[in-house]
This record gives sequence, C-alpha cells and structure tokens, in this order.
Amino acid sequence: YIAICHPHFLTAKLPLRQPSDLRYHLLIHDDTTLLRGERPSWPEWLKSAGVTNVDAERGPRFANSGLSLEAARDGMGVALAARRLVSREVKAGRLAIPFDVAVPSRYSYYLVSTEASAERTEVSQFRQWILAEATADLTA
Repeated sequence: YIAICHPHFLTAKLPLRQPSDLRYHLLIHDDTTLLRGERPSWPEWLKSAGVTNVDAERGPRFANSGLSLEAARDGMGVALAARRLVSREVKAGRLAIPFDVAVPSRYSYYLVSTEASAERTEVSQFRQWILAEATADLTA
C-alpha cells in the first residue's frame, strides 16, 4: 500500500516532499476492511515511514474504497491504496505517488489446480498469463 494524492499536492504551498509533510494535509481513511485487519492503516504506514509527528487518526473516513480513491483524486487529501489498483490513474496523471514508501498487502491470491491438470497446455498458458498480469504495471 502506498500514499496517493492529487498531483497538485506535489507543488502546493505546503508540498509533499517527505512523509512528515503529511502533517499539513488531510489523511483519507478507507475503513472498508480495516476492522478485519486486511489492509494497512495510516498508523502502520506512518510507522513504516518513520514518521512520528503526524496525527494518524485525523481526516475523513469512508466505508467504501472507491470513495476514498475518488476523494484523493479530487484533491481532498492523501489516501492509502494498493499500487496495482491505482497504476492506471497514476500513469494518466490523475493521481500521484508522493513518496517511495510502501507497506505490503496482507491479501493473497492463489491459482489452484489438480496435479493431473497442471501441465495441460491451456492450464499452463493461463498460469503464465496470470503471472504476467500480476506483475505488470507495478512500477507506476
């Protein structure tokens, strides 16, 4: 998970140059799966970034991840998002990644098949395709 914001935050009066600059901006919270501990929260991200001077609890809370991303895209504040989910928005210039700090996701995906079918051509091709898709655009 990475911090994301509208690109104007990079050149604003109080620009985002280092993670401690978040003290000047609203933190957008996505509480969609937070109670189940499935995604990193601002306190976890800030700790990973070595930041102690930011109130990790302030800012608006959304119970829908789409709304938190929309709020960031609209310039309301800074949100956390899975890099893979925002890579196209970043490439299109609608979102920016202000810092090179990431907290790993706790989500996992598995491709499962029987041993007998694992070496079938179509299963092997699908496995190769899904692995290529999973690693594409990770450097947004």
